[in-house]
Amino acid sequence: MTIRLSNATLGDLPDTVTRPIYDRSALTPGIVHIGLGNFHRAHQAWYLNQLLQMGVNRDWAIIGAGIRPYDEQMRLKLQQQDYLTTLIELDPAGSSAEVIGSMINYIRVEEGNGPLIQQMAAPEIRIVAMTVTEGGYYINAATKGFDDKHPDIQHDAQHPESPRTAFGAMIAALKLRREHGHGPFTCMSCDNLQGNGRTLRQTIVSLARMSDPALADWIDANCTFPNAMVDCIVPATGAKELALARSFGIDDSVPVTHESFRQWVIEDQFCAGRPDWEKADVTFSDNVHGYEAQKIRILNAGHQVIANVAEVLHIETISESLGNESVRALLRKVEMEEIVPHVVPVPGMTPKQYFDLIEKRFSNPKIVDTTRRVAFDGSSRHPGFILPTIRDGLKAGTSIQGLAFVEAAWARMCEGTREDNSLIEPNDPLWSDLTKQAKAAKTRPLTWLEMRNIYADLANDTRFADAFEHWLNRIYNADLDGKVAAITGGASGIGLASARAMLEAGASVVIVDSNQQALEKLQEQHGEQLIPLVLDLLDPPGCASLMPRILEKTGKLDIFHANAGLYVGGDLIAASNDAIDRMLHLNINVVMKNVHDVLPHMIERGSGDIIVTSSLAAHFPTPWEPEAKQSGSLIEADEVANVVMFMLTRPRGMTIRDVVMMPSNFDL
Repeated sequence: MTIRLSNATLGDLPDTVTRPIYDRSALTPGIVHIGLGNFHRAHQAWYLNQLLQMGVNRDWAIIGAGIRPYDEQMRLKLQQQDYLTTLIELDPAGSSAEVIGSMINYIRVEEGNGPLIQQMAAPEIRIVAMTVTEGGYYINAATKGFDDKHPDIQHDAQHPESPRTAFGAMIAALKLRREHGHGPFTCMSCDNLQGNGRTLRQTIVSLARMSDPALADWIDANCTFPNAMVDCIVPATGAKELALARSFGIDDSVPVTHESFRQWVIEDQFCAGRPDWEKADVTFSDNVHGYEAQKIRILNAGHQVIANVAEVLHIETISESLGNESVRALLRKVEMEEIVPHVVPVPGMTPKQYFDLIEKRFSNPKIVDTTRRVAFDGSSRHPGFILPTIRDGLKAGTSIQGLAFVEAAWARMCEGTREDNSLIEPNDPLWSDLTKQAKAAKTRPLTWLEMRNIYADLANDTRFADAFEHWLNRIYNADLDGKVAAITGGASGIGLASARAMLEAGASVVIVDSNQQALEKLQEQHGEQLIPLVLDLLDPPGCASLMPRILEKTGKLDIFHANAGLYVGGDLIAASNDAIDRMLHLNINVVMKNVHDVLPHMIERGSGDIIVTSSLAAHFPTPWEPEAKQSGSLIEADEVANVVMFMLTRPRGMTIRDVVMMPSNFDL
């Protein structure tokens, strides 16, 4: 049986559910919060509820607000349950539920925002807070300046008494307060923006200056805009979350699930007072920038590293994504090699410790946080979360290969289809523009970087542009025009199949083999694109001459496929020692020597791909070929084969992978 949530039924809830122990009828408002999504109720509203449970700050209750039509739907749902919210903590060790009552009203949503303006103008309101998403501040992504050309902004400047935006409504309320002598209020952003208070000040003061410069000066001089860092993973509410609330015996129309971790760091700049949040473990600090940089660079950027790849692979949740070894390896490599080195420690937490914590939080299987939610609004999130670290890496001369791959993966996601050919529904305010650019970038990758409103000057940086182009080409399996490949043992079998595939893709291919007659016949078939190199790799001087002779013929090498090998089948007792020596020497020693000789050239060029042919015998019992099993196992690189593209690369821009072959019938 479930109990419909309301003031009247609080006492009837199961004993396992924590509920308000304070008299909600005695609460008076002190805060208007615009944007009553799940995050606010799981975070800021929860912190205030903790204080109310302690018996303090009962004149600081929250009045909810919104400015869009869908906010009215939320208002009606919350009104039906007396503005109470069920919070369900999703801890791997076990879930728990509590009901919070820190919100006591929700302002009616009307065109022109008259009721909202009147409520914010009331003298008892001392803080106006907001969570309107990172893209809601009318900021030009390229210049970081105020976007005064946006139609909403133009409307508010021309009609300040009936604004469309939350910022216009705040300005109208502050104008009334100044006229009536009620004084300013604190304007508090709770969105994931570096310098969110500074950004909020820029938006409000700039908008006010478009219609009333004197009011803009008064706001700038009297209102405070504290910077803050907020942190808690809060999934969207759907059928599963509604059912989970019912499992606790609660009929709640809008329950909220959340992880067990919360953090709130804020500057102590409140022009009209504030609740005693420090009693609820809120951190007040003058170094909010350090905390928010750590969170935005590592957690929020980490979400973007995962979400676009997972969406293309049709992985539905973040925890499921971390269960994929390739995606987890991608996250760890990008974070540890390209993000964490640019993040400054904060008291009590190094960047590496913070990443380890984030990895654990992302892996929580009880948090059903969808990749679609996390990937939403990439046109705001990538400029805010990813691109600043790319700029840091370029300035420091460190690797940006992984982050360039992340941007290429975003472009791939915005193309609008997954790897299984299912459609990706629009997931960004700029989706139509993004999709148009993404489709064009399939054949001309740098088209994507022409979105100056997102990439600005980064598009002009050849190191980033080249890396991005490389990865998007790789994602789409673009042709190999202009590339040079070399394949050992390439005159027959697996090597020949590999050579033909690369030739068809446009590469010039050096085929290394001891069979001169076969090489001559192949060159007749393929012309100058196929470059024969007669070489006996079992001959030490010949083996040592491999790389010099390749460079003598081609001048460079982009792809090296170590494929040459010998096979000794049958019972071990029937094999000769000489045959075993030859097989192990060619299958192991020669491979290692060849790779060793190729690496310096690729490292110097900053790019290259190395492929090693391995065998299925390394993975499964093959008692009929024990010698081949041992040689195949020794050159097996299973950890390498399981990671996605660049994940194997060092900061030198290279990949090394193995190809595990099924039994094949060819001349060996």
